[in-house]
Order: sequence, then structure tokens, then C-alpha cells
Amino acid sequence: MKKLLLLLLIAPVLGFGQGEQRYADGTATDQDGNTFEWINYSTQDWAIENAEVVTYRDGTPIPQVNDATEWANLTTGAWCYYDNDSTKGKLYNWYAVKGIHDNDENTPNKEFAPNGWHVPSDAEWTTLEEYLIALHSLFFIENLKPSGMHTYRCRRGFHSHTVSVTPTIAVVT
Repeated sequence: MKKLLLLLLIAPVLGFGQGEQRYADGTATDQDGNTFEWINYSTQDWAIENAEVVTYRDGTPIPQVNDATEWANLTTGAWCYYDNDSTKGKLYNWYAVKGIHDNDENTPNKEFAPNGWHVPSDAEWTTLEEYLIALHSLFFIENLKPSGMHTYRCRRGFHSHTVSVTPTIAVVT
């Protein structure tokens, strides 16, 4: 089974999106010891909680950058709190997700996702989307597309959940 860690795209910044999930299929632990829930969609397991890591898989720190000008000029991975407010979730730039931790072309990239997980490909996003669309025969599905994000609201009886995905960014394995 593929394990996918969803990430939310906010402007040019990467964070991690969470739907209104009522029942998780399991839990996993990231490289920093944080536990997160995941749900299975057909052949894929998708994380349904915000990423909270401050290190790459091998323990290399991902720097926190709070200054907007510095953030805009970064060419390596970093994270910040949304609105620099620690009560809000962490946001990661694309360099962090790609594991680009320095500017040395000879240095291999790091792994952002926890062990057993990875950033999903476009094809994996398509698989998820097709699976959710196929649920239409069992569930009522609304497909809303606010500003490039795909939102699916699935209802069956009293149970419902909403999955919001941004097809350009995420974490899978």
C-alpha cells in the first residue's frame, strides 16, 4: 500500500492540509516523534493531520525562518508558523519538501517525509481523485474547486468527511 502524507499549498508556501475526517484507519509516527492519523483510500494511505516536523528523516534540522523577506529569497528548505503564530500550523517551503537543505549540487537531497512515507507524484494524486470520484456510486460527492484546490465532501448515512487536496504538493510512500 502506498502511504501518502498530504501537504497544503498556501500561496507559494507549503503546509499540510487536513480534511474533516471522522474515522482514521491508523496512526503513524514521524521522525520527530509526533503521531499523526492516516486514512486508507483504496490502495493508498493518506495522512490526515498537519506535518509537524522540524528535521529531515535523517535528523538534519529544517531551519525555522520568520522573516518574510528572507523567506521569499530562500533557495533551501525552511519552515515557519502561519502568521508567525505558534498556535497555528507549520508551513514548509517546496525546498523543504524536496529535501534541498544546502546549495551544494553534489550533496544528495534529504527526505522530508517520515520513514515509510513519501511525497506523492501527480499520478498518485490522480489515483486519489479517481478513487474519490468512483465513490459516487456509494456516496454523495460534491466536487468544489476553490482557487485550484479540489474539495470532495463524501456522505453516506450519518457519516461524512471532507477531503481537500492541492494536486501540486503532498507527501507519500
